[in-house]
Amino acid sequence: MRAEPDATASRRNDDAKPRSVFVVVNAHSGAGNAGVVRKRLLQWTAAGFDVTLHDCGPNEDIAEAARRAVADGANVIVAAGGDGTVAAAAAAVRGTDAVLGIVPLGTGNIVARDLSVPLDPEAAVDLLFEEHSNKCIDALDVNGDTYLMSLGIGISAYVARDTAAVHKRIFGPAAYLWSGLGEIGSVEPSRFSITVDGVPHTFSATEVAIANSGVFANMMLPWEKSVRLDDGRMDVFVVATETARDYPLLVFNVLRGSNTAEPGVIHLVARDTVRVECEDELPVQADGDVIGETPLDARLLSGAVSVVIPAPD
Repeated sequence: MRAEPDATASRRNDDAKPRSVFVVVNAHSGAGNAGVVRKRLLQWTAAGFDVTLHDCGPNEDIAEAARRAVADGANVIVAAGGDGTVAAAAAAVRGTDAVLGIVPLGTGNIVARDLSVPLDPEAAVDLLFEEHSNKCIDALDVNGDTYLMSLGIGISAYVARDTAAVHKRIFGPAAYLWSGLGEIGSVEPSRFSITVDGVPHTFSATEVAIANSGVFANMMLPWEKSVRLDDGRMDVFVVATETARDYPLLVFNVLRGSNTAEPGVIHLVARDTVRVECEDELPVQADGDVIGETPLDARLLSGAVSVVIPAPD
């Protein structure tokens, strides 16, 4: 059992201003730990901290609610939810002096894992008020919307579209794996035109992924260790397959952690923009949610979002 919050014992960063904390609680995320989060936040409020809880509705514009909070003076915007909720809160923080906090309640919680934010909801809440550091990370802009983890066209978008919320709640990340196995045998390659910082490329592929998160990239491609949230670049991975029958070898490569055999995964690096066009109209996913169809235009926002992370040891 965790100790009761104590304002006199809490330590803040030396340069921290008095904080007004606005928390967006998405009760529809993950395994349903929103009640635990509310209870812990109320304990910190009782200890003397300025905390506003906002329960978002199923169709609410979370980013707009968070922007209103920043305009009203909140300088810590907390996303208590999954990676989609985190991205929406990040949209309100980018380009301001406000800081993003994360309380992971989702299925994958990729951004939290990438930043070593505690996955235990109570511990993640406590981090906001106890000793911590702030880290500036990159973001991805698509038509004015903000994303932190990834963009994907092909298998990942079909998985995001077809994985039922109830399955994610029951089975967690395994629900994505099950959906992915179902999609692999049915998705045929498409012809892609990919322009990276103005340089055009053409590929036959079943997946084009733009990764900002190292955890996401490593889950998809275990041999890929270079991607970071703060590296000032977008990493574009193209699964260059001729037919869906090439996927068993790709899966074998993933399982053994090597990309030395064909079919390979092509890696391109962008410092500014990526445009993806396709001969077919394909769904596009961003941070695990389908946001539209191709073409896709993405722009890098280097160091655009400041996030609460654990203090270094």
